Amino acid sequence: MMKSRIFKIITLIFILILISIFVIFAYRQLRNILKFPVSDKTTSETSIETTSSEGETTETDREADSIEESREIKEFFKDRESLKNILNEYTVQVKFFPEDMQLECKLQLEYTNFEDDKLDKLYFHLYPRAYDEYSDDSFKIITDLTGKDLNELDIVPGKMEITKLLVDGIEINYKIEQTLCEIDLEKPINPDEILEITIEFYQNIPKNADRYGYYKDVVSLGNWSPILAVYDDDGWHKDPFLPIGDPFYSDSSIYEVEISLPENYVLASTGELINTKKIDDYLTYTYEAYPVRDFAIMFSKEYGVLEDNCHDINIYSFLIGEDLEKNKNSLNFAKDAIDIFSELFGKYPYQNYTIAQNFMNFGGMEYPQLCQIKYADYNDKKISCYRNEYVIAHETAHQWWYSVVGNDEINQPWLDEAFAEYSTYQYFINKYSEEERENIFSTMHRKPRSIEVPPKVMSKTIRDYEDFGEYGAEIYKGGSELLFKLEDHLGKEVMYEILRRYYEEYKFENADITGFIDICEEVSEKDLSEFFSPYFDN
Repeated sequence: MMKSRIFKIITLIFILILISIFVIFAYRQLRNILKFPVSDKTTSETSIETTSSEGETTETDREADSIEESREIKEFFKDRESLKNILNEYTVQVKFFPEDMQLECKLQLEYTNFEDDKLDKLYFHLYPRAYDEYSDDSFKIITDLTGKDLNELDIVPGKMEITKLLVDGIEINYKIEQTLCEIDLEKPINPDEILEITIEFYQNIPKNADRYGYYKDVVSLGNWSPILAVYDDDGWHKDPFLPIGDPFYSDSSIYEVEISLPENYVLASTGELINTKKIDDYLTYTYEAYPVRDFAIMFSKEYGVLEDNCHDINIYSFLIGEDLEKNKNSLNFAKDAIDIFSELFGKYPYQNYTIAQNFMNFGGMEYPQLCQIKYADYNDKKISCYRNEYVIAHETAHQWWYSVVGNDEINQPWLDEAFAEYSTYQYFINKYSEEERENIFSTMHRKPRSIEVPPKVMSKTIRDYEDFGEYGAEIYKGGSELLFKLEDHLGKEVMYEILRRYYEEYKFENADITGFIDICEEVSEKDLSEFFSPYFDN
């Protein structure tokens, strides 16, 4: 009898061990699910020009491989339920009232504590509040770029107000300071526990030639919705909105967004349209997007739409009035950028990509699956065309370096803008002959390799800059020059392999500079501490 009990106990322990092993294995598989299928092509096969054994370029095979990879990616993105095990999920409803330029919104976040720590607070960024006051700080990006005083500009401040905040259906204490909302949890949330956060809010959209606001015929909603702050090894990142650079840092998440507009408006958006319904004179569009680290919306009564397809990816260009004809080449620029960057760095992972015109005071702004573009219209049409191609290539590069591979853009802007700028030059290098691109760069007065790398540029934060001129010169130009110097040091093919590995390693995650340096050393099999030391504090 005793032996039988002992045997049963041992059997039970053995079964529990097997279950534990299975659970650990399953958890690790879920943690890795964001690494979507990768082709088994070799390094040489992923270069821009591939050749067959007879020495002929295999364009047909390359196109077929690309389409097949895109189909594999689409199958991966259907698995939303599995992604919920590793990503937080936003559900948002927004309705636009044009007579008041107002949004009424409701956000629900199904928040899982994926951290190893027990948390007693949550933090949300409320970036639209940066435009609530008529101040130089709020609109510094416009005063810097136009050289005008605030009172010379056509600006009307906005207003963002939270009307209700619930945690698991219960109203809870919170406080707002500048652009940060701090929520006190009545009971700390343990690792793997789930809360539902509900935030009801409205926004009076500012009149503002920027990434967020309305101007002329376009409403641009960039960074418009409350977004959870990042929690990492350094704790919560609670940085306020800053007027220089892109003061953003966010995790990849799942989004489902319902957008209700009067039926005479045309909508451009992050994500994939899954439903449309009409109620009275409003159309409600439902989009879903995942994994993405933000969700942008743009709309206008004047938009016309161009569309095409590239490697089974839908490409759209939204343009106003006569620009629909004047800038129709924007579609080809976007297609070429998607094609070149996919070959150089790794496949574009989404079904759709949109470029949408607005009238901001700078060239463009990136969001997942969508970028805002201000088109140049100089007297010299050639300069306008080259400049527009340049901006579209740069913002499209951010689909790799920001949208897919994220980072702390406040404290490590080099990892964001320098990579996009370097990639923009790679676009021209891989698309045009040397003579053609020299003519393009000379015409734009924007030659690569024309500036010294600033000391410690890798360690600079956006707080270190007081105006956009200095920031652009050091982070964009000087930062990209550092990547060219790294290419000179290691060789072009090694550099491309580093960027492919970096893209694959940090896909839909947040990278940092030390992680990038580690990959550089692993791929090159070299100690690069001496190379990086003049540009990095550590």
